[in-house]
Amino acid sequence: MLLRFNGNPSEYKEIFDSNLAILSSIDENSDFHKFIKYISDFTEINYEIVSLSLKRYLMISQEYYPENITKYNSKFIKINILVFLAGMVKRNLYSDRKSSATDYGKFQIFIDNWAPTVVEGFYGKDLIGSLKKEYSVLTEDFSMTGKVRVKHFFRYYKNLSKCFKMASVIEKKYKIKLMKYICNVFFSFISGMDLKERGFRGIVISGNDNGFNTIKAKASLCNIMLIQNGGRGYLSDSTFGYADCYLAMDSEQENVHRIKTGNLFKSTYNLGSLRLFNYLQSKEKAEFNFTYDILWISSWPVSGISKIYDSYYDVASEKNAIRLINELSNKGKYSIAYQCSYKGETEDLKIMNLYSENIKYFMRNKPIVYENIFLSNVILSTGSTVNIEALASKIKCGFVNMSDNELINYPFALGNLEYSKKTDISFEEFIEYIKDKEFAFDKYITQEANYAKKFLEITREYVK
Repeated sequence: MLLRFNGNPSEYKEIFDSNLAILSSIDENSDFHKFIKYISDFTEINYEIVSLSLKRYLMISQEYYPENITKYNSKFIKINILVFLAGMVKRNLYSDRKSSATDYGKFQIFIDNWAPTVVEGFYGKDLIGSLKKEYSVLTEDFSMTGKVRVKHFFRYYKNLSKCFKMASVIEKKYKIKLMKYICNVFFSFISGMDLKERGFRGIVISGNDNGFNTIKAKASLCNIMLIQNGGRGYLSDSTFGYADCYLAMDSEQENVHRIKTGNLFKSTYNLGSLRLFNYLQSKEKAEFNFTYDILWISSWPVSGISKIYDSYYDVASEKNAIRLINELSNKGKYSIAYQCSYKGETEDLKIMNLYSENIKYFMRNKPIVYENIFLSNVILSTGSTVNIEALASKIKCGFVNMSDNELINYPFALGNLEYSKKTDISFEEFIEYIKDKEFAFDKYITQEANYAKKFLEITREYVK
């Protein structure tokens, strides 16, 4: 049914488009429709949201974790459920009852602290501070919130068993495993039930827009506001998402792309980059003078790209892109800086003979990458979100794609901002082209100058 990604970037577009088309219409199949409807009925979560969760799970699994839908079996899952249940009973019997008695009902807004440092590093102190002036705000990792309680488990255990039976029919007929999906949905649902019973009815705000747990939020009757935290092109985790409100980084023309890739965002606002806004607020009166002709933003580790992305991009292509930068530096015509993306990157470059004495190297966030953006005339990368933020700052940028995956830099390749194997001019000529080009910056990203003010106005519409 679904095509397997095979580690060849040249075939990525064909496979992605095929799987997207198949999954977009999967609930027209009666077997899948009944399965989705059953989950929707017993969880009381909207059918379309459940449908999106299944499509998203299958799309992501097929690209990143194919073993999830090819190797899991019912016996293995059920044994793990019994082990989990035994541990759950023990925790519920012996845990400190006060630790599980948070009164969520007194909070109106839940800020998802999905990763270390995001409260200050992504949302920003000022934004959260302004929310706290008007509302009662809880800041926690949403994925870790809500207990899986024994009473909920046994209340819905028959529903879980029925899901397994329905899935077994689908598995035999379509050769696709759904056991892990069922467990993910079931435990998300009953942890969401716990949140609901403990009184939370507000809005969850999350910058984890490509990994948020929609089922848990909707089981707890929350509204969902997602904030785009990075460039979203043609990767499986950018498909079939849901939000009551989506704060997009890019331009309005990309709203069509989001629909095309199966997302359902009931309201979308194009506000630009929140991280960039927070940086500009702190540097409002600073003056910048160009120091570098070119700033290369490292996007992928040259020591080896994670296997989950090997169909999308490969190490050899990143090395070839860096070689182009090095060759340019050897001509002595341009001053070039290189912003590393991980600790130890310069050591890796030296080992692989990709280090240039003619380039100024900066460690990750030392200084913060935005400072170097404003000191550079042209920003280059394979496909970094920083390029998009450079455009928001009215700074010219280009993309370098030495793989055969033509989807990596959508939609920028359509605007002739990408250098690839098919480009019919030299790399140096491409740099000069970017330098001389008249950019329609707003075509790619709309940066709201009063992001915080607009954010608060939108939030007021969703707080119950």
